[in-house]
Amino acid sequence: MNIEEKIILVADDDLDDQEMLEEVFLGIEKDALIHTVSSAREVLEYLRNCMPTILPCLIILDYNMPDLTGAQLTEMIAQNKLYKHIPILVWSTSNSSVYKQECEEKGAKHYFYKPHDYREVVEMAKQMLSYCGENAKNVKSN
Repeated sequence: MNIEEKIILVADDDLDDQEMLEEVFLGIEKDALIHTVSSAREVLEYLRNCMPTILPCLIILDYNMPDLTGAQLTEMIAQNKLYKHIPILVWSTSNSSVYKQECEEKGAKHYFYKPHDYREVVEMAKQMLSYCGENAKNVKSN
């Protein structure tokens, strides 16, 4: 695998949101590999099955998933030494400052409010993709 390839893990129980974000990411980064799952359990299973050399450069979690919140899952991932270097972003239909603070305290790099306008989704996706480079920087410095 090319070290420059971007593997992005997207967890959202709303399939429309999964598809929209994947479409926008691939419009920006045509060679990105987007892996989508619908629950916290699937996120953890995916990470457990990844070889350490092909971990995602970015994890995007919906705040409201059926089994755990994005904040709870962020904390679980951030506590694992194999994954703590991977930037985690949380996105949600809720613009709650309480959720935002909770996610950032648990280790999320950023909390995004899901936009309703396609142009805003594209801008948000560009901002999300900018976090992919942090993975490589942090691995090299560790």
